[in-house]
Amino acid sequence: SLSYVSLCCSLWTSADGWEVSLVNFMIPNAQSNQGSAATCNDSSIYGVSLVFRRGDCSGDIDNESDSDDENEDVPSQKEKDGYRIIELTYAHDSEAVLERLHLEPGIFRDVCDSSQTPLNTDQCAPLTFHSPLFRGDSLLLSSKTDNLESNGETKHLSRRVLVSAPTPEFNRRLGERRWSDRMTEFSKSSKRGAAVGIALISGRNVIPAMRETLSCMFKDYSKTGLRDKTDKNTIRLCDPIVDILGNLSHHDVEKAGLRCILEPYLNYSSSRWVDRPLSEQKSEFTKVSGHQLVQSLPPVPLALLFTTAILEQKIILSSSRRSILLSAATAIIEMLKPLEWAHLFVPLVPAALSEDLVQYPAPFILGIPSEDRGSIDLLNSLPPDVTLVDLDVGRVILAKSFADDNELDVGRSNGKNVTGALRSQVLYLAEALGSVFGGNLHDKAWCCDSPLSVLSRNISDKDGLIHPNDILWRVSDEGPEADFSAVLKICREFISELLAGLGACCVWIEEFKSTREKSKSESADSTVLFDEDRFLHIKNLRAQGRYLPLFLRDQFFGLDEKCGALKSTTNLAISLDEFDLVFESFLRGQGMSSFISSYPKQNMVHF
Repeated sequence: SLSYVSLCCSLWTSADGWEVSLVNFMIPNAQSNQGSAATCNDSSIYGVSLVFRRGDCSGDIDNESDSDDENEDVPSQKEKDGYRIIELTYAHDSEAVLERLHLEPGIFRDVCDSSQTPLNTDQCAPLTFHSPLFRGDSLLLSSKTDNLESNGETKHLSRRVLVSAPTPEFNRRLGERRWSDRMTEFSKSSKRGAAVGIALISGRNVIPAMRETLSCMFKDYSKTGLRDKTDKNTIRLCDPIVDILGNLSHHDVEKAGLRCILEPYLNYSSSRWVDRPLSEQKSEFTKVSGHQLVQSLPPVPLALLFTTAILEQKIILSSSRRSILLSAATAIIEMLKPLEWAHLFVPLVPAALSEDLVQYPAPFILGIPSEDRGSIDLLNSLPPDVTLVDLDVGRVILAKSFADDNELDVGRSNGKNVTGALRSQVLYLAEALGSVFGGNLHDKAWCCDSPLSVLSRNISDKDGLIHPNDILWRVSDEGPEADFSAVLKICREFISELLAGLGACCVWIEEFKSTREKSKSESADSTVLFDEDRFLHIKNLRAQGRYLPLFLRDQFFGLDEKCGALKSTTNLAISLDEFDLVFESFLRGQGMSSFISSYPKQNMVHF
């Protein structure tokens, strides 16, 4: 029988029995302010890991498969040996070799130096990848040389790797017992699994380039000229790359060995980014992350997650896919803008810390892999004030209680059940907001009863049949990230509606000790007073359509967009009568306080 975890497991398994995963991760800076998302953007460590695992029974299964002639998808031992890596071959500074490694003559690029400038202007365009792997004396791999079958007999031509520096000690260690054989024997004798891997890390979010680097290296080392019985898929073997990575664990091998191995793949993957700002990689990762989150959660659960994040509740993301945890956490932070998440933010929690962090007293966003040992028991016994987001099933289990229930209950003598009432309001708001998400993501299904459902998204307005409000959040750009763009537009509109009229409720006061010191603005004590009653009154008027701007938005020249200027439409305005507890909980959040503190003085009443 298969367990729930094994059914959801997204690991890819090679023909020689290795489970392979390529995972994005982020490590918050321990010295930052509680590892919050606001500070993590500039101080965290981003990385991508390529890990090979072999279970405790993999070796037995592998040996049985080799002796089974009927299993055509598993290569024989002789075929496997033909794809082994026997050495790193040092090539001198010749033009042909350097072109193959994507390097300029006389220059061996140090991949560990992230501050190095582009080698030349030609590298601004994506390079054509040439594998550093070759057989015998040939420096070029072709389909003919890569095919081991010749007249029904297997050629024993092991492969070599072309590198830019001599590595004699690495080659000596590589000639000893294979690391893959050691790990297979260890997993069989100890009844435990074995793993080996490599991780690329950076102080900036350059995950797209790092992921492409490791993916390209994996594809290059694992490819074979063999096909499965359907003759459609290439059979991949991981023993060659496991031998290389395991060999690097010896302390006496050359430090340049890792650099030489990664060099051609790093140069190739970074070629299309080298002349562009680092922020573009971060932007692309955010778009892809948002698309993955939208694909993992239906509209209503997605809206429920967004609502609980706005109210700064304790949120745990769970999935057997480790990379989706970072993607979902990144997308949530993007959906909250211009508000900031100023609390604990750990997208991938180590198993040793998970039990302690779920008891953290303040709001948090944590990512817990469901396949870790003990994770299922932990997720089934969470505290009552924690909201669980299951990204594998696509559901959000709302917390039974909220972190600020006690504060909301102060001063209420009507015996109202604050916990139950706030929970009902959150669910009601998520259902309404989820219908807006669904109508813009899947309009044919969510708007099937609408008389406008027959209209296409690109229909012209020449007949005056479409009101601008009907297509307020439609996006014209195509591509897999277009769905997240639509969600972002709705989130921006909703948060802007929450913040609308904020300037009329804030009073900036500066106090000076004397007239003499008045000319020195730096000596003034500034205080911002917030009129909560007036703000809630404005929210009620907005919901009734009675509080509208005198001028259109484009007539407010120089007004900061994040300030929440009033709009002529109130599509997403919510009523105080129905969501009073939601408003109160929102106003008590750290995000709202930080936003008011950063609000421009010129947009407040000041004296």
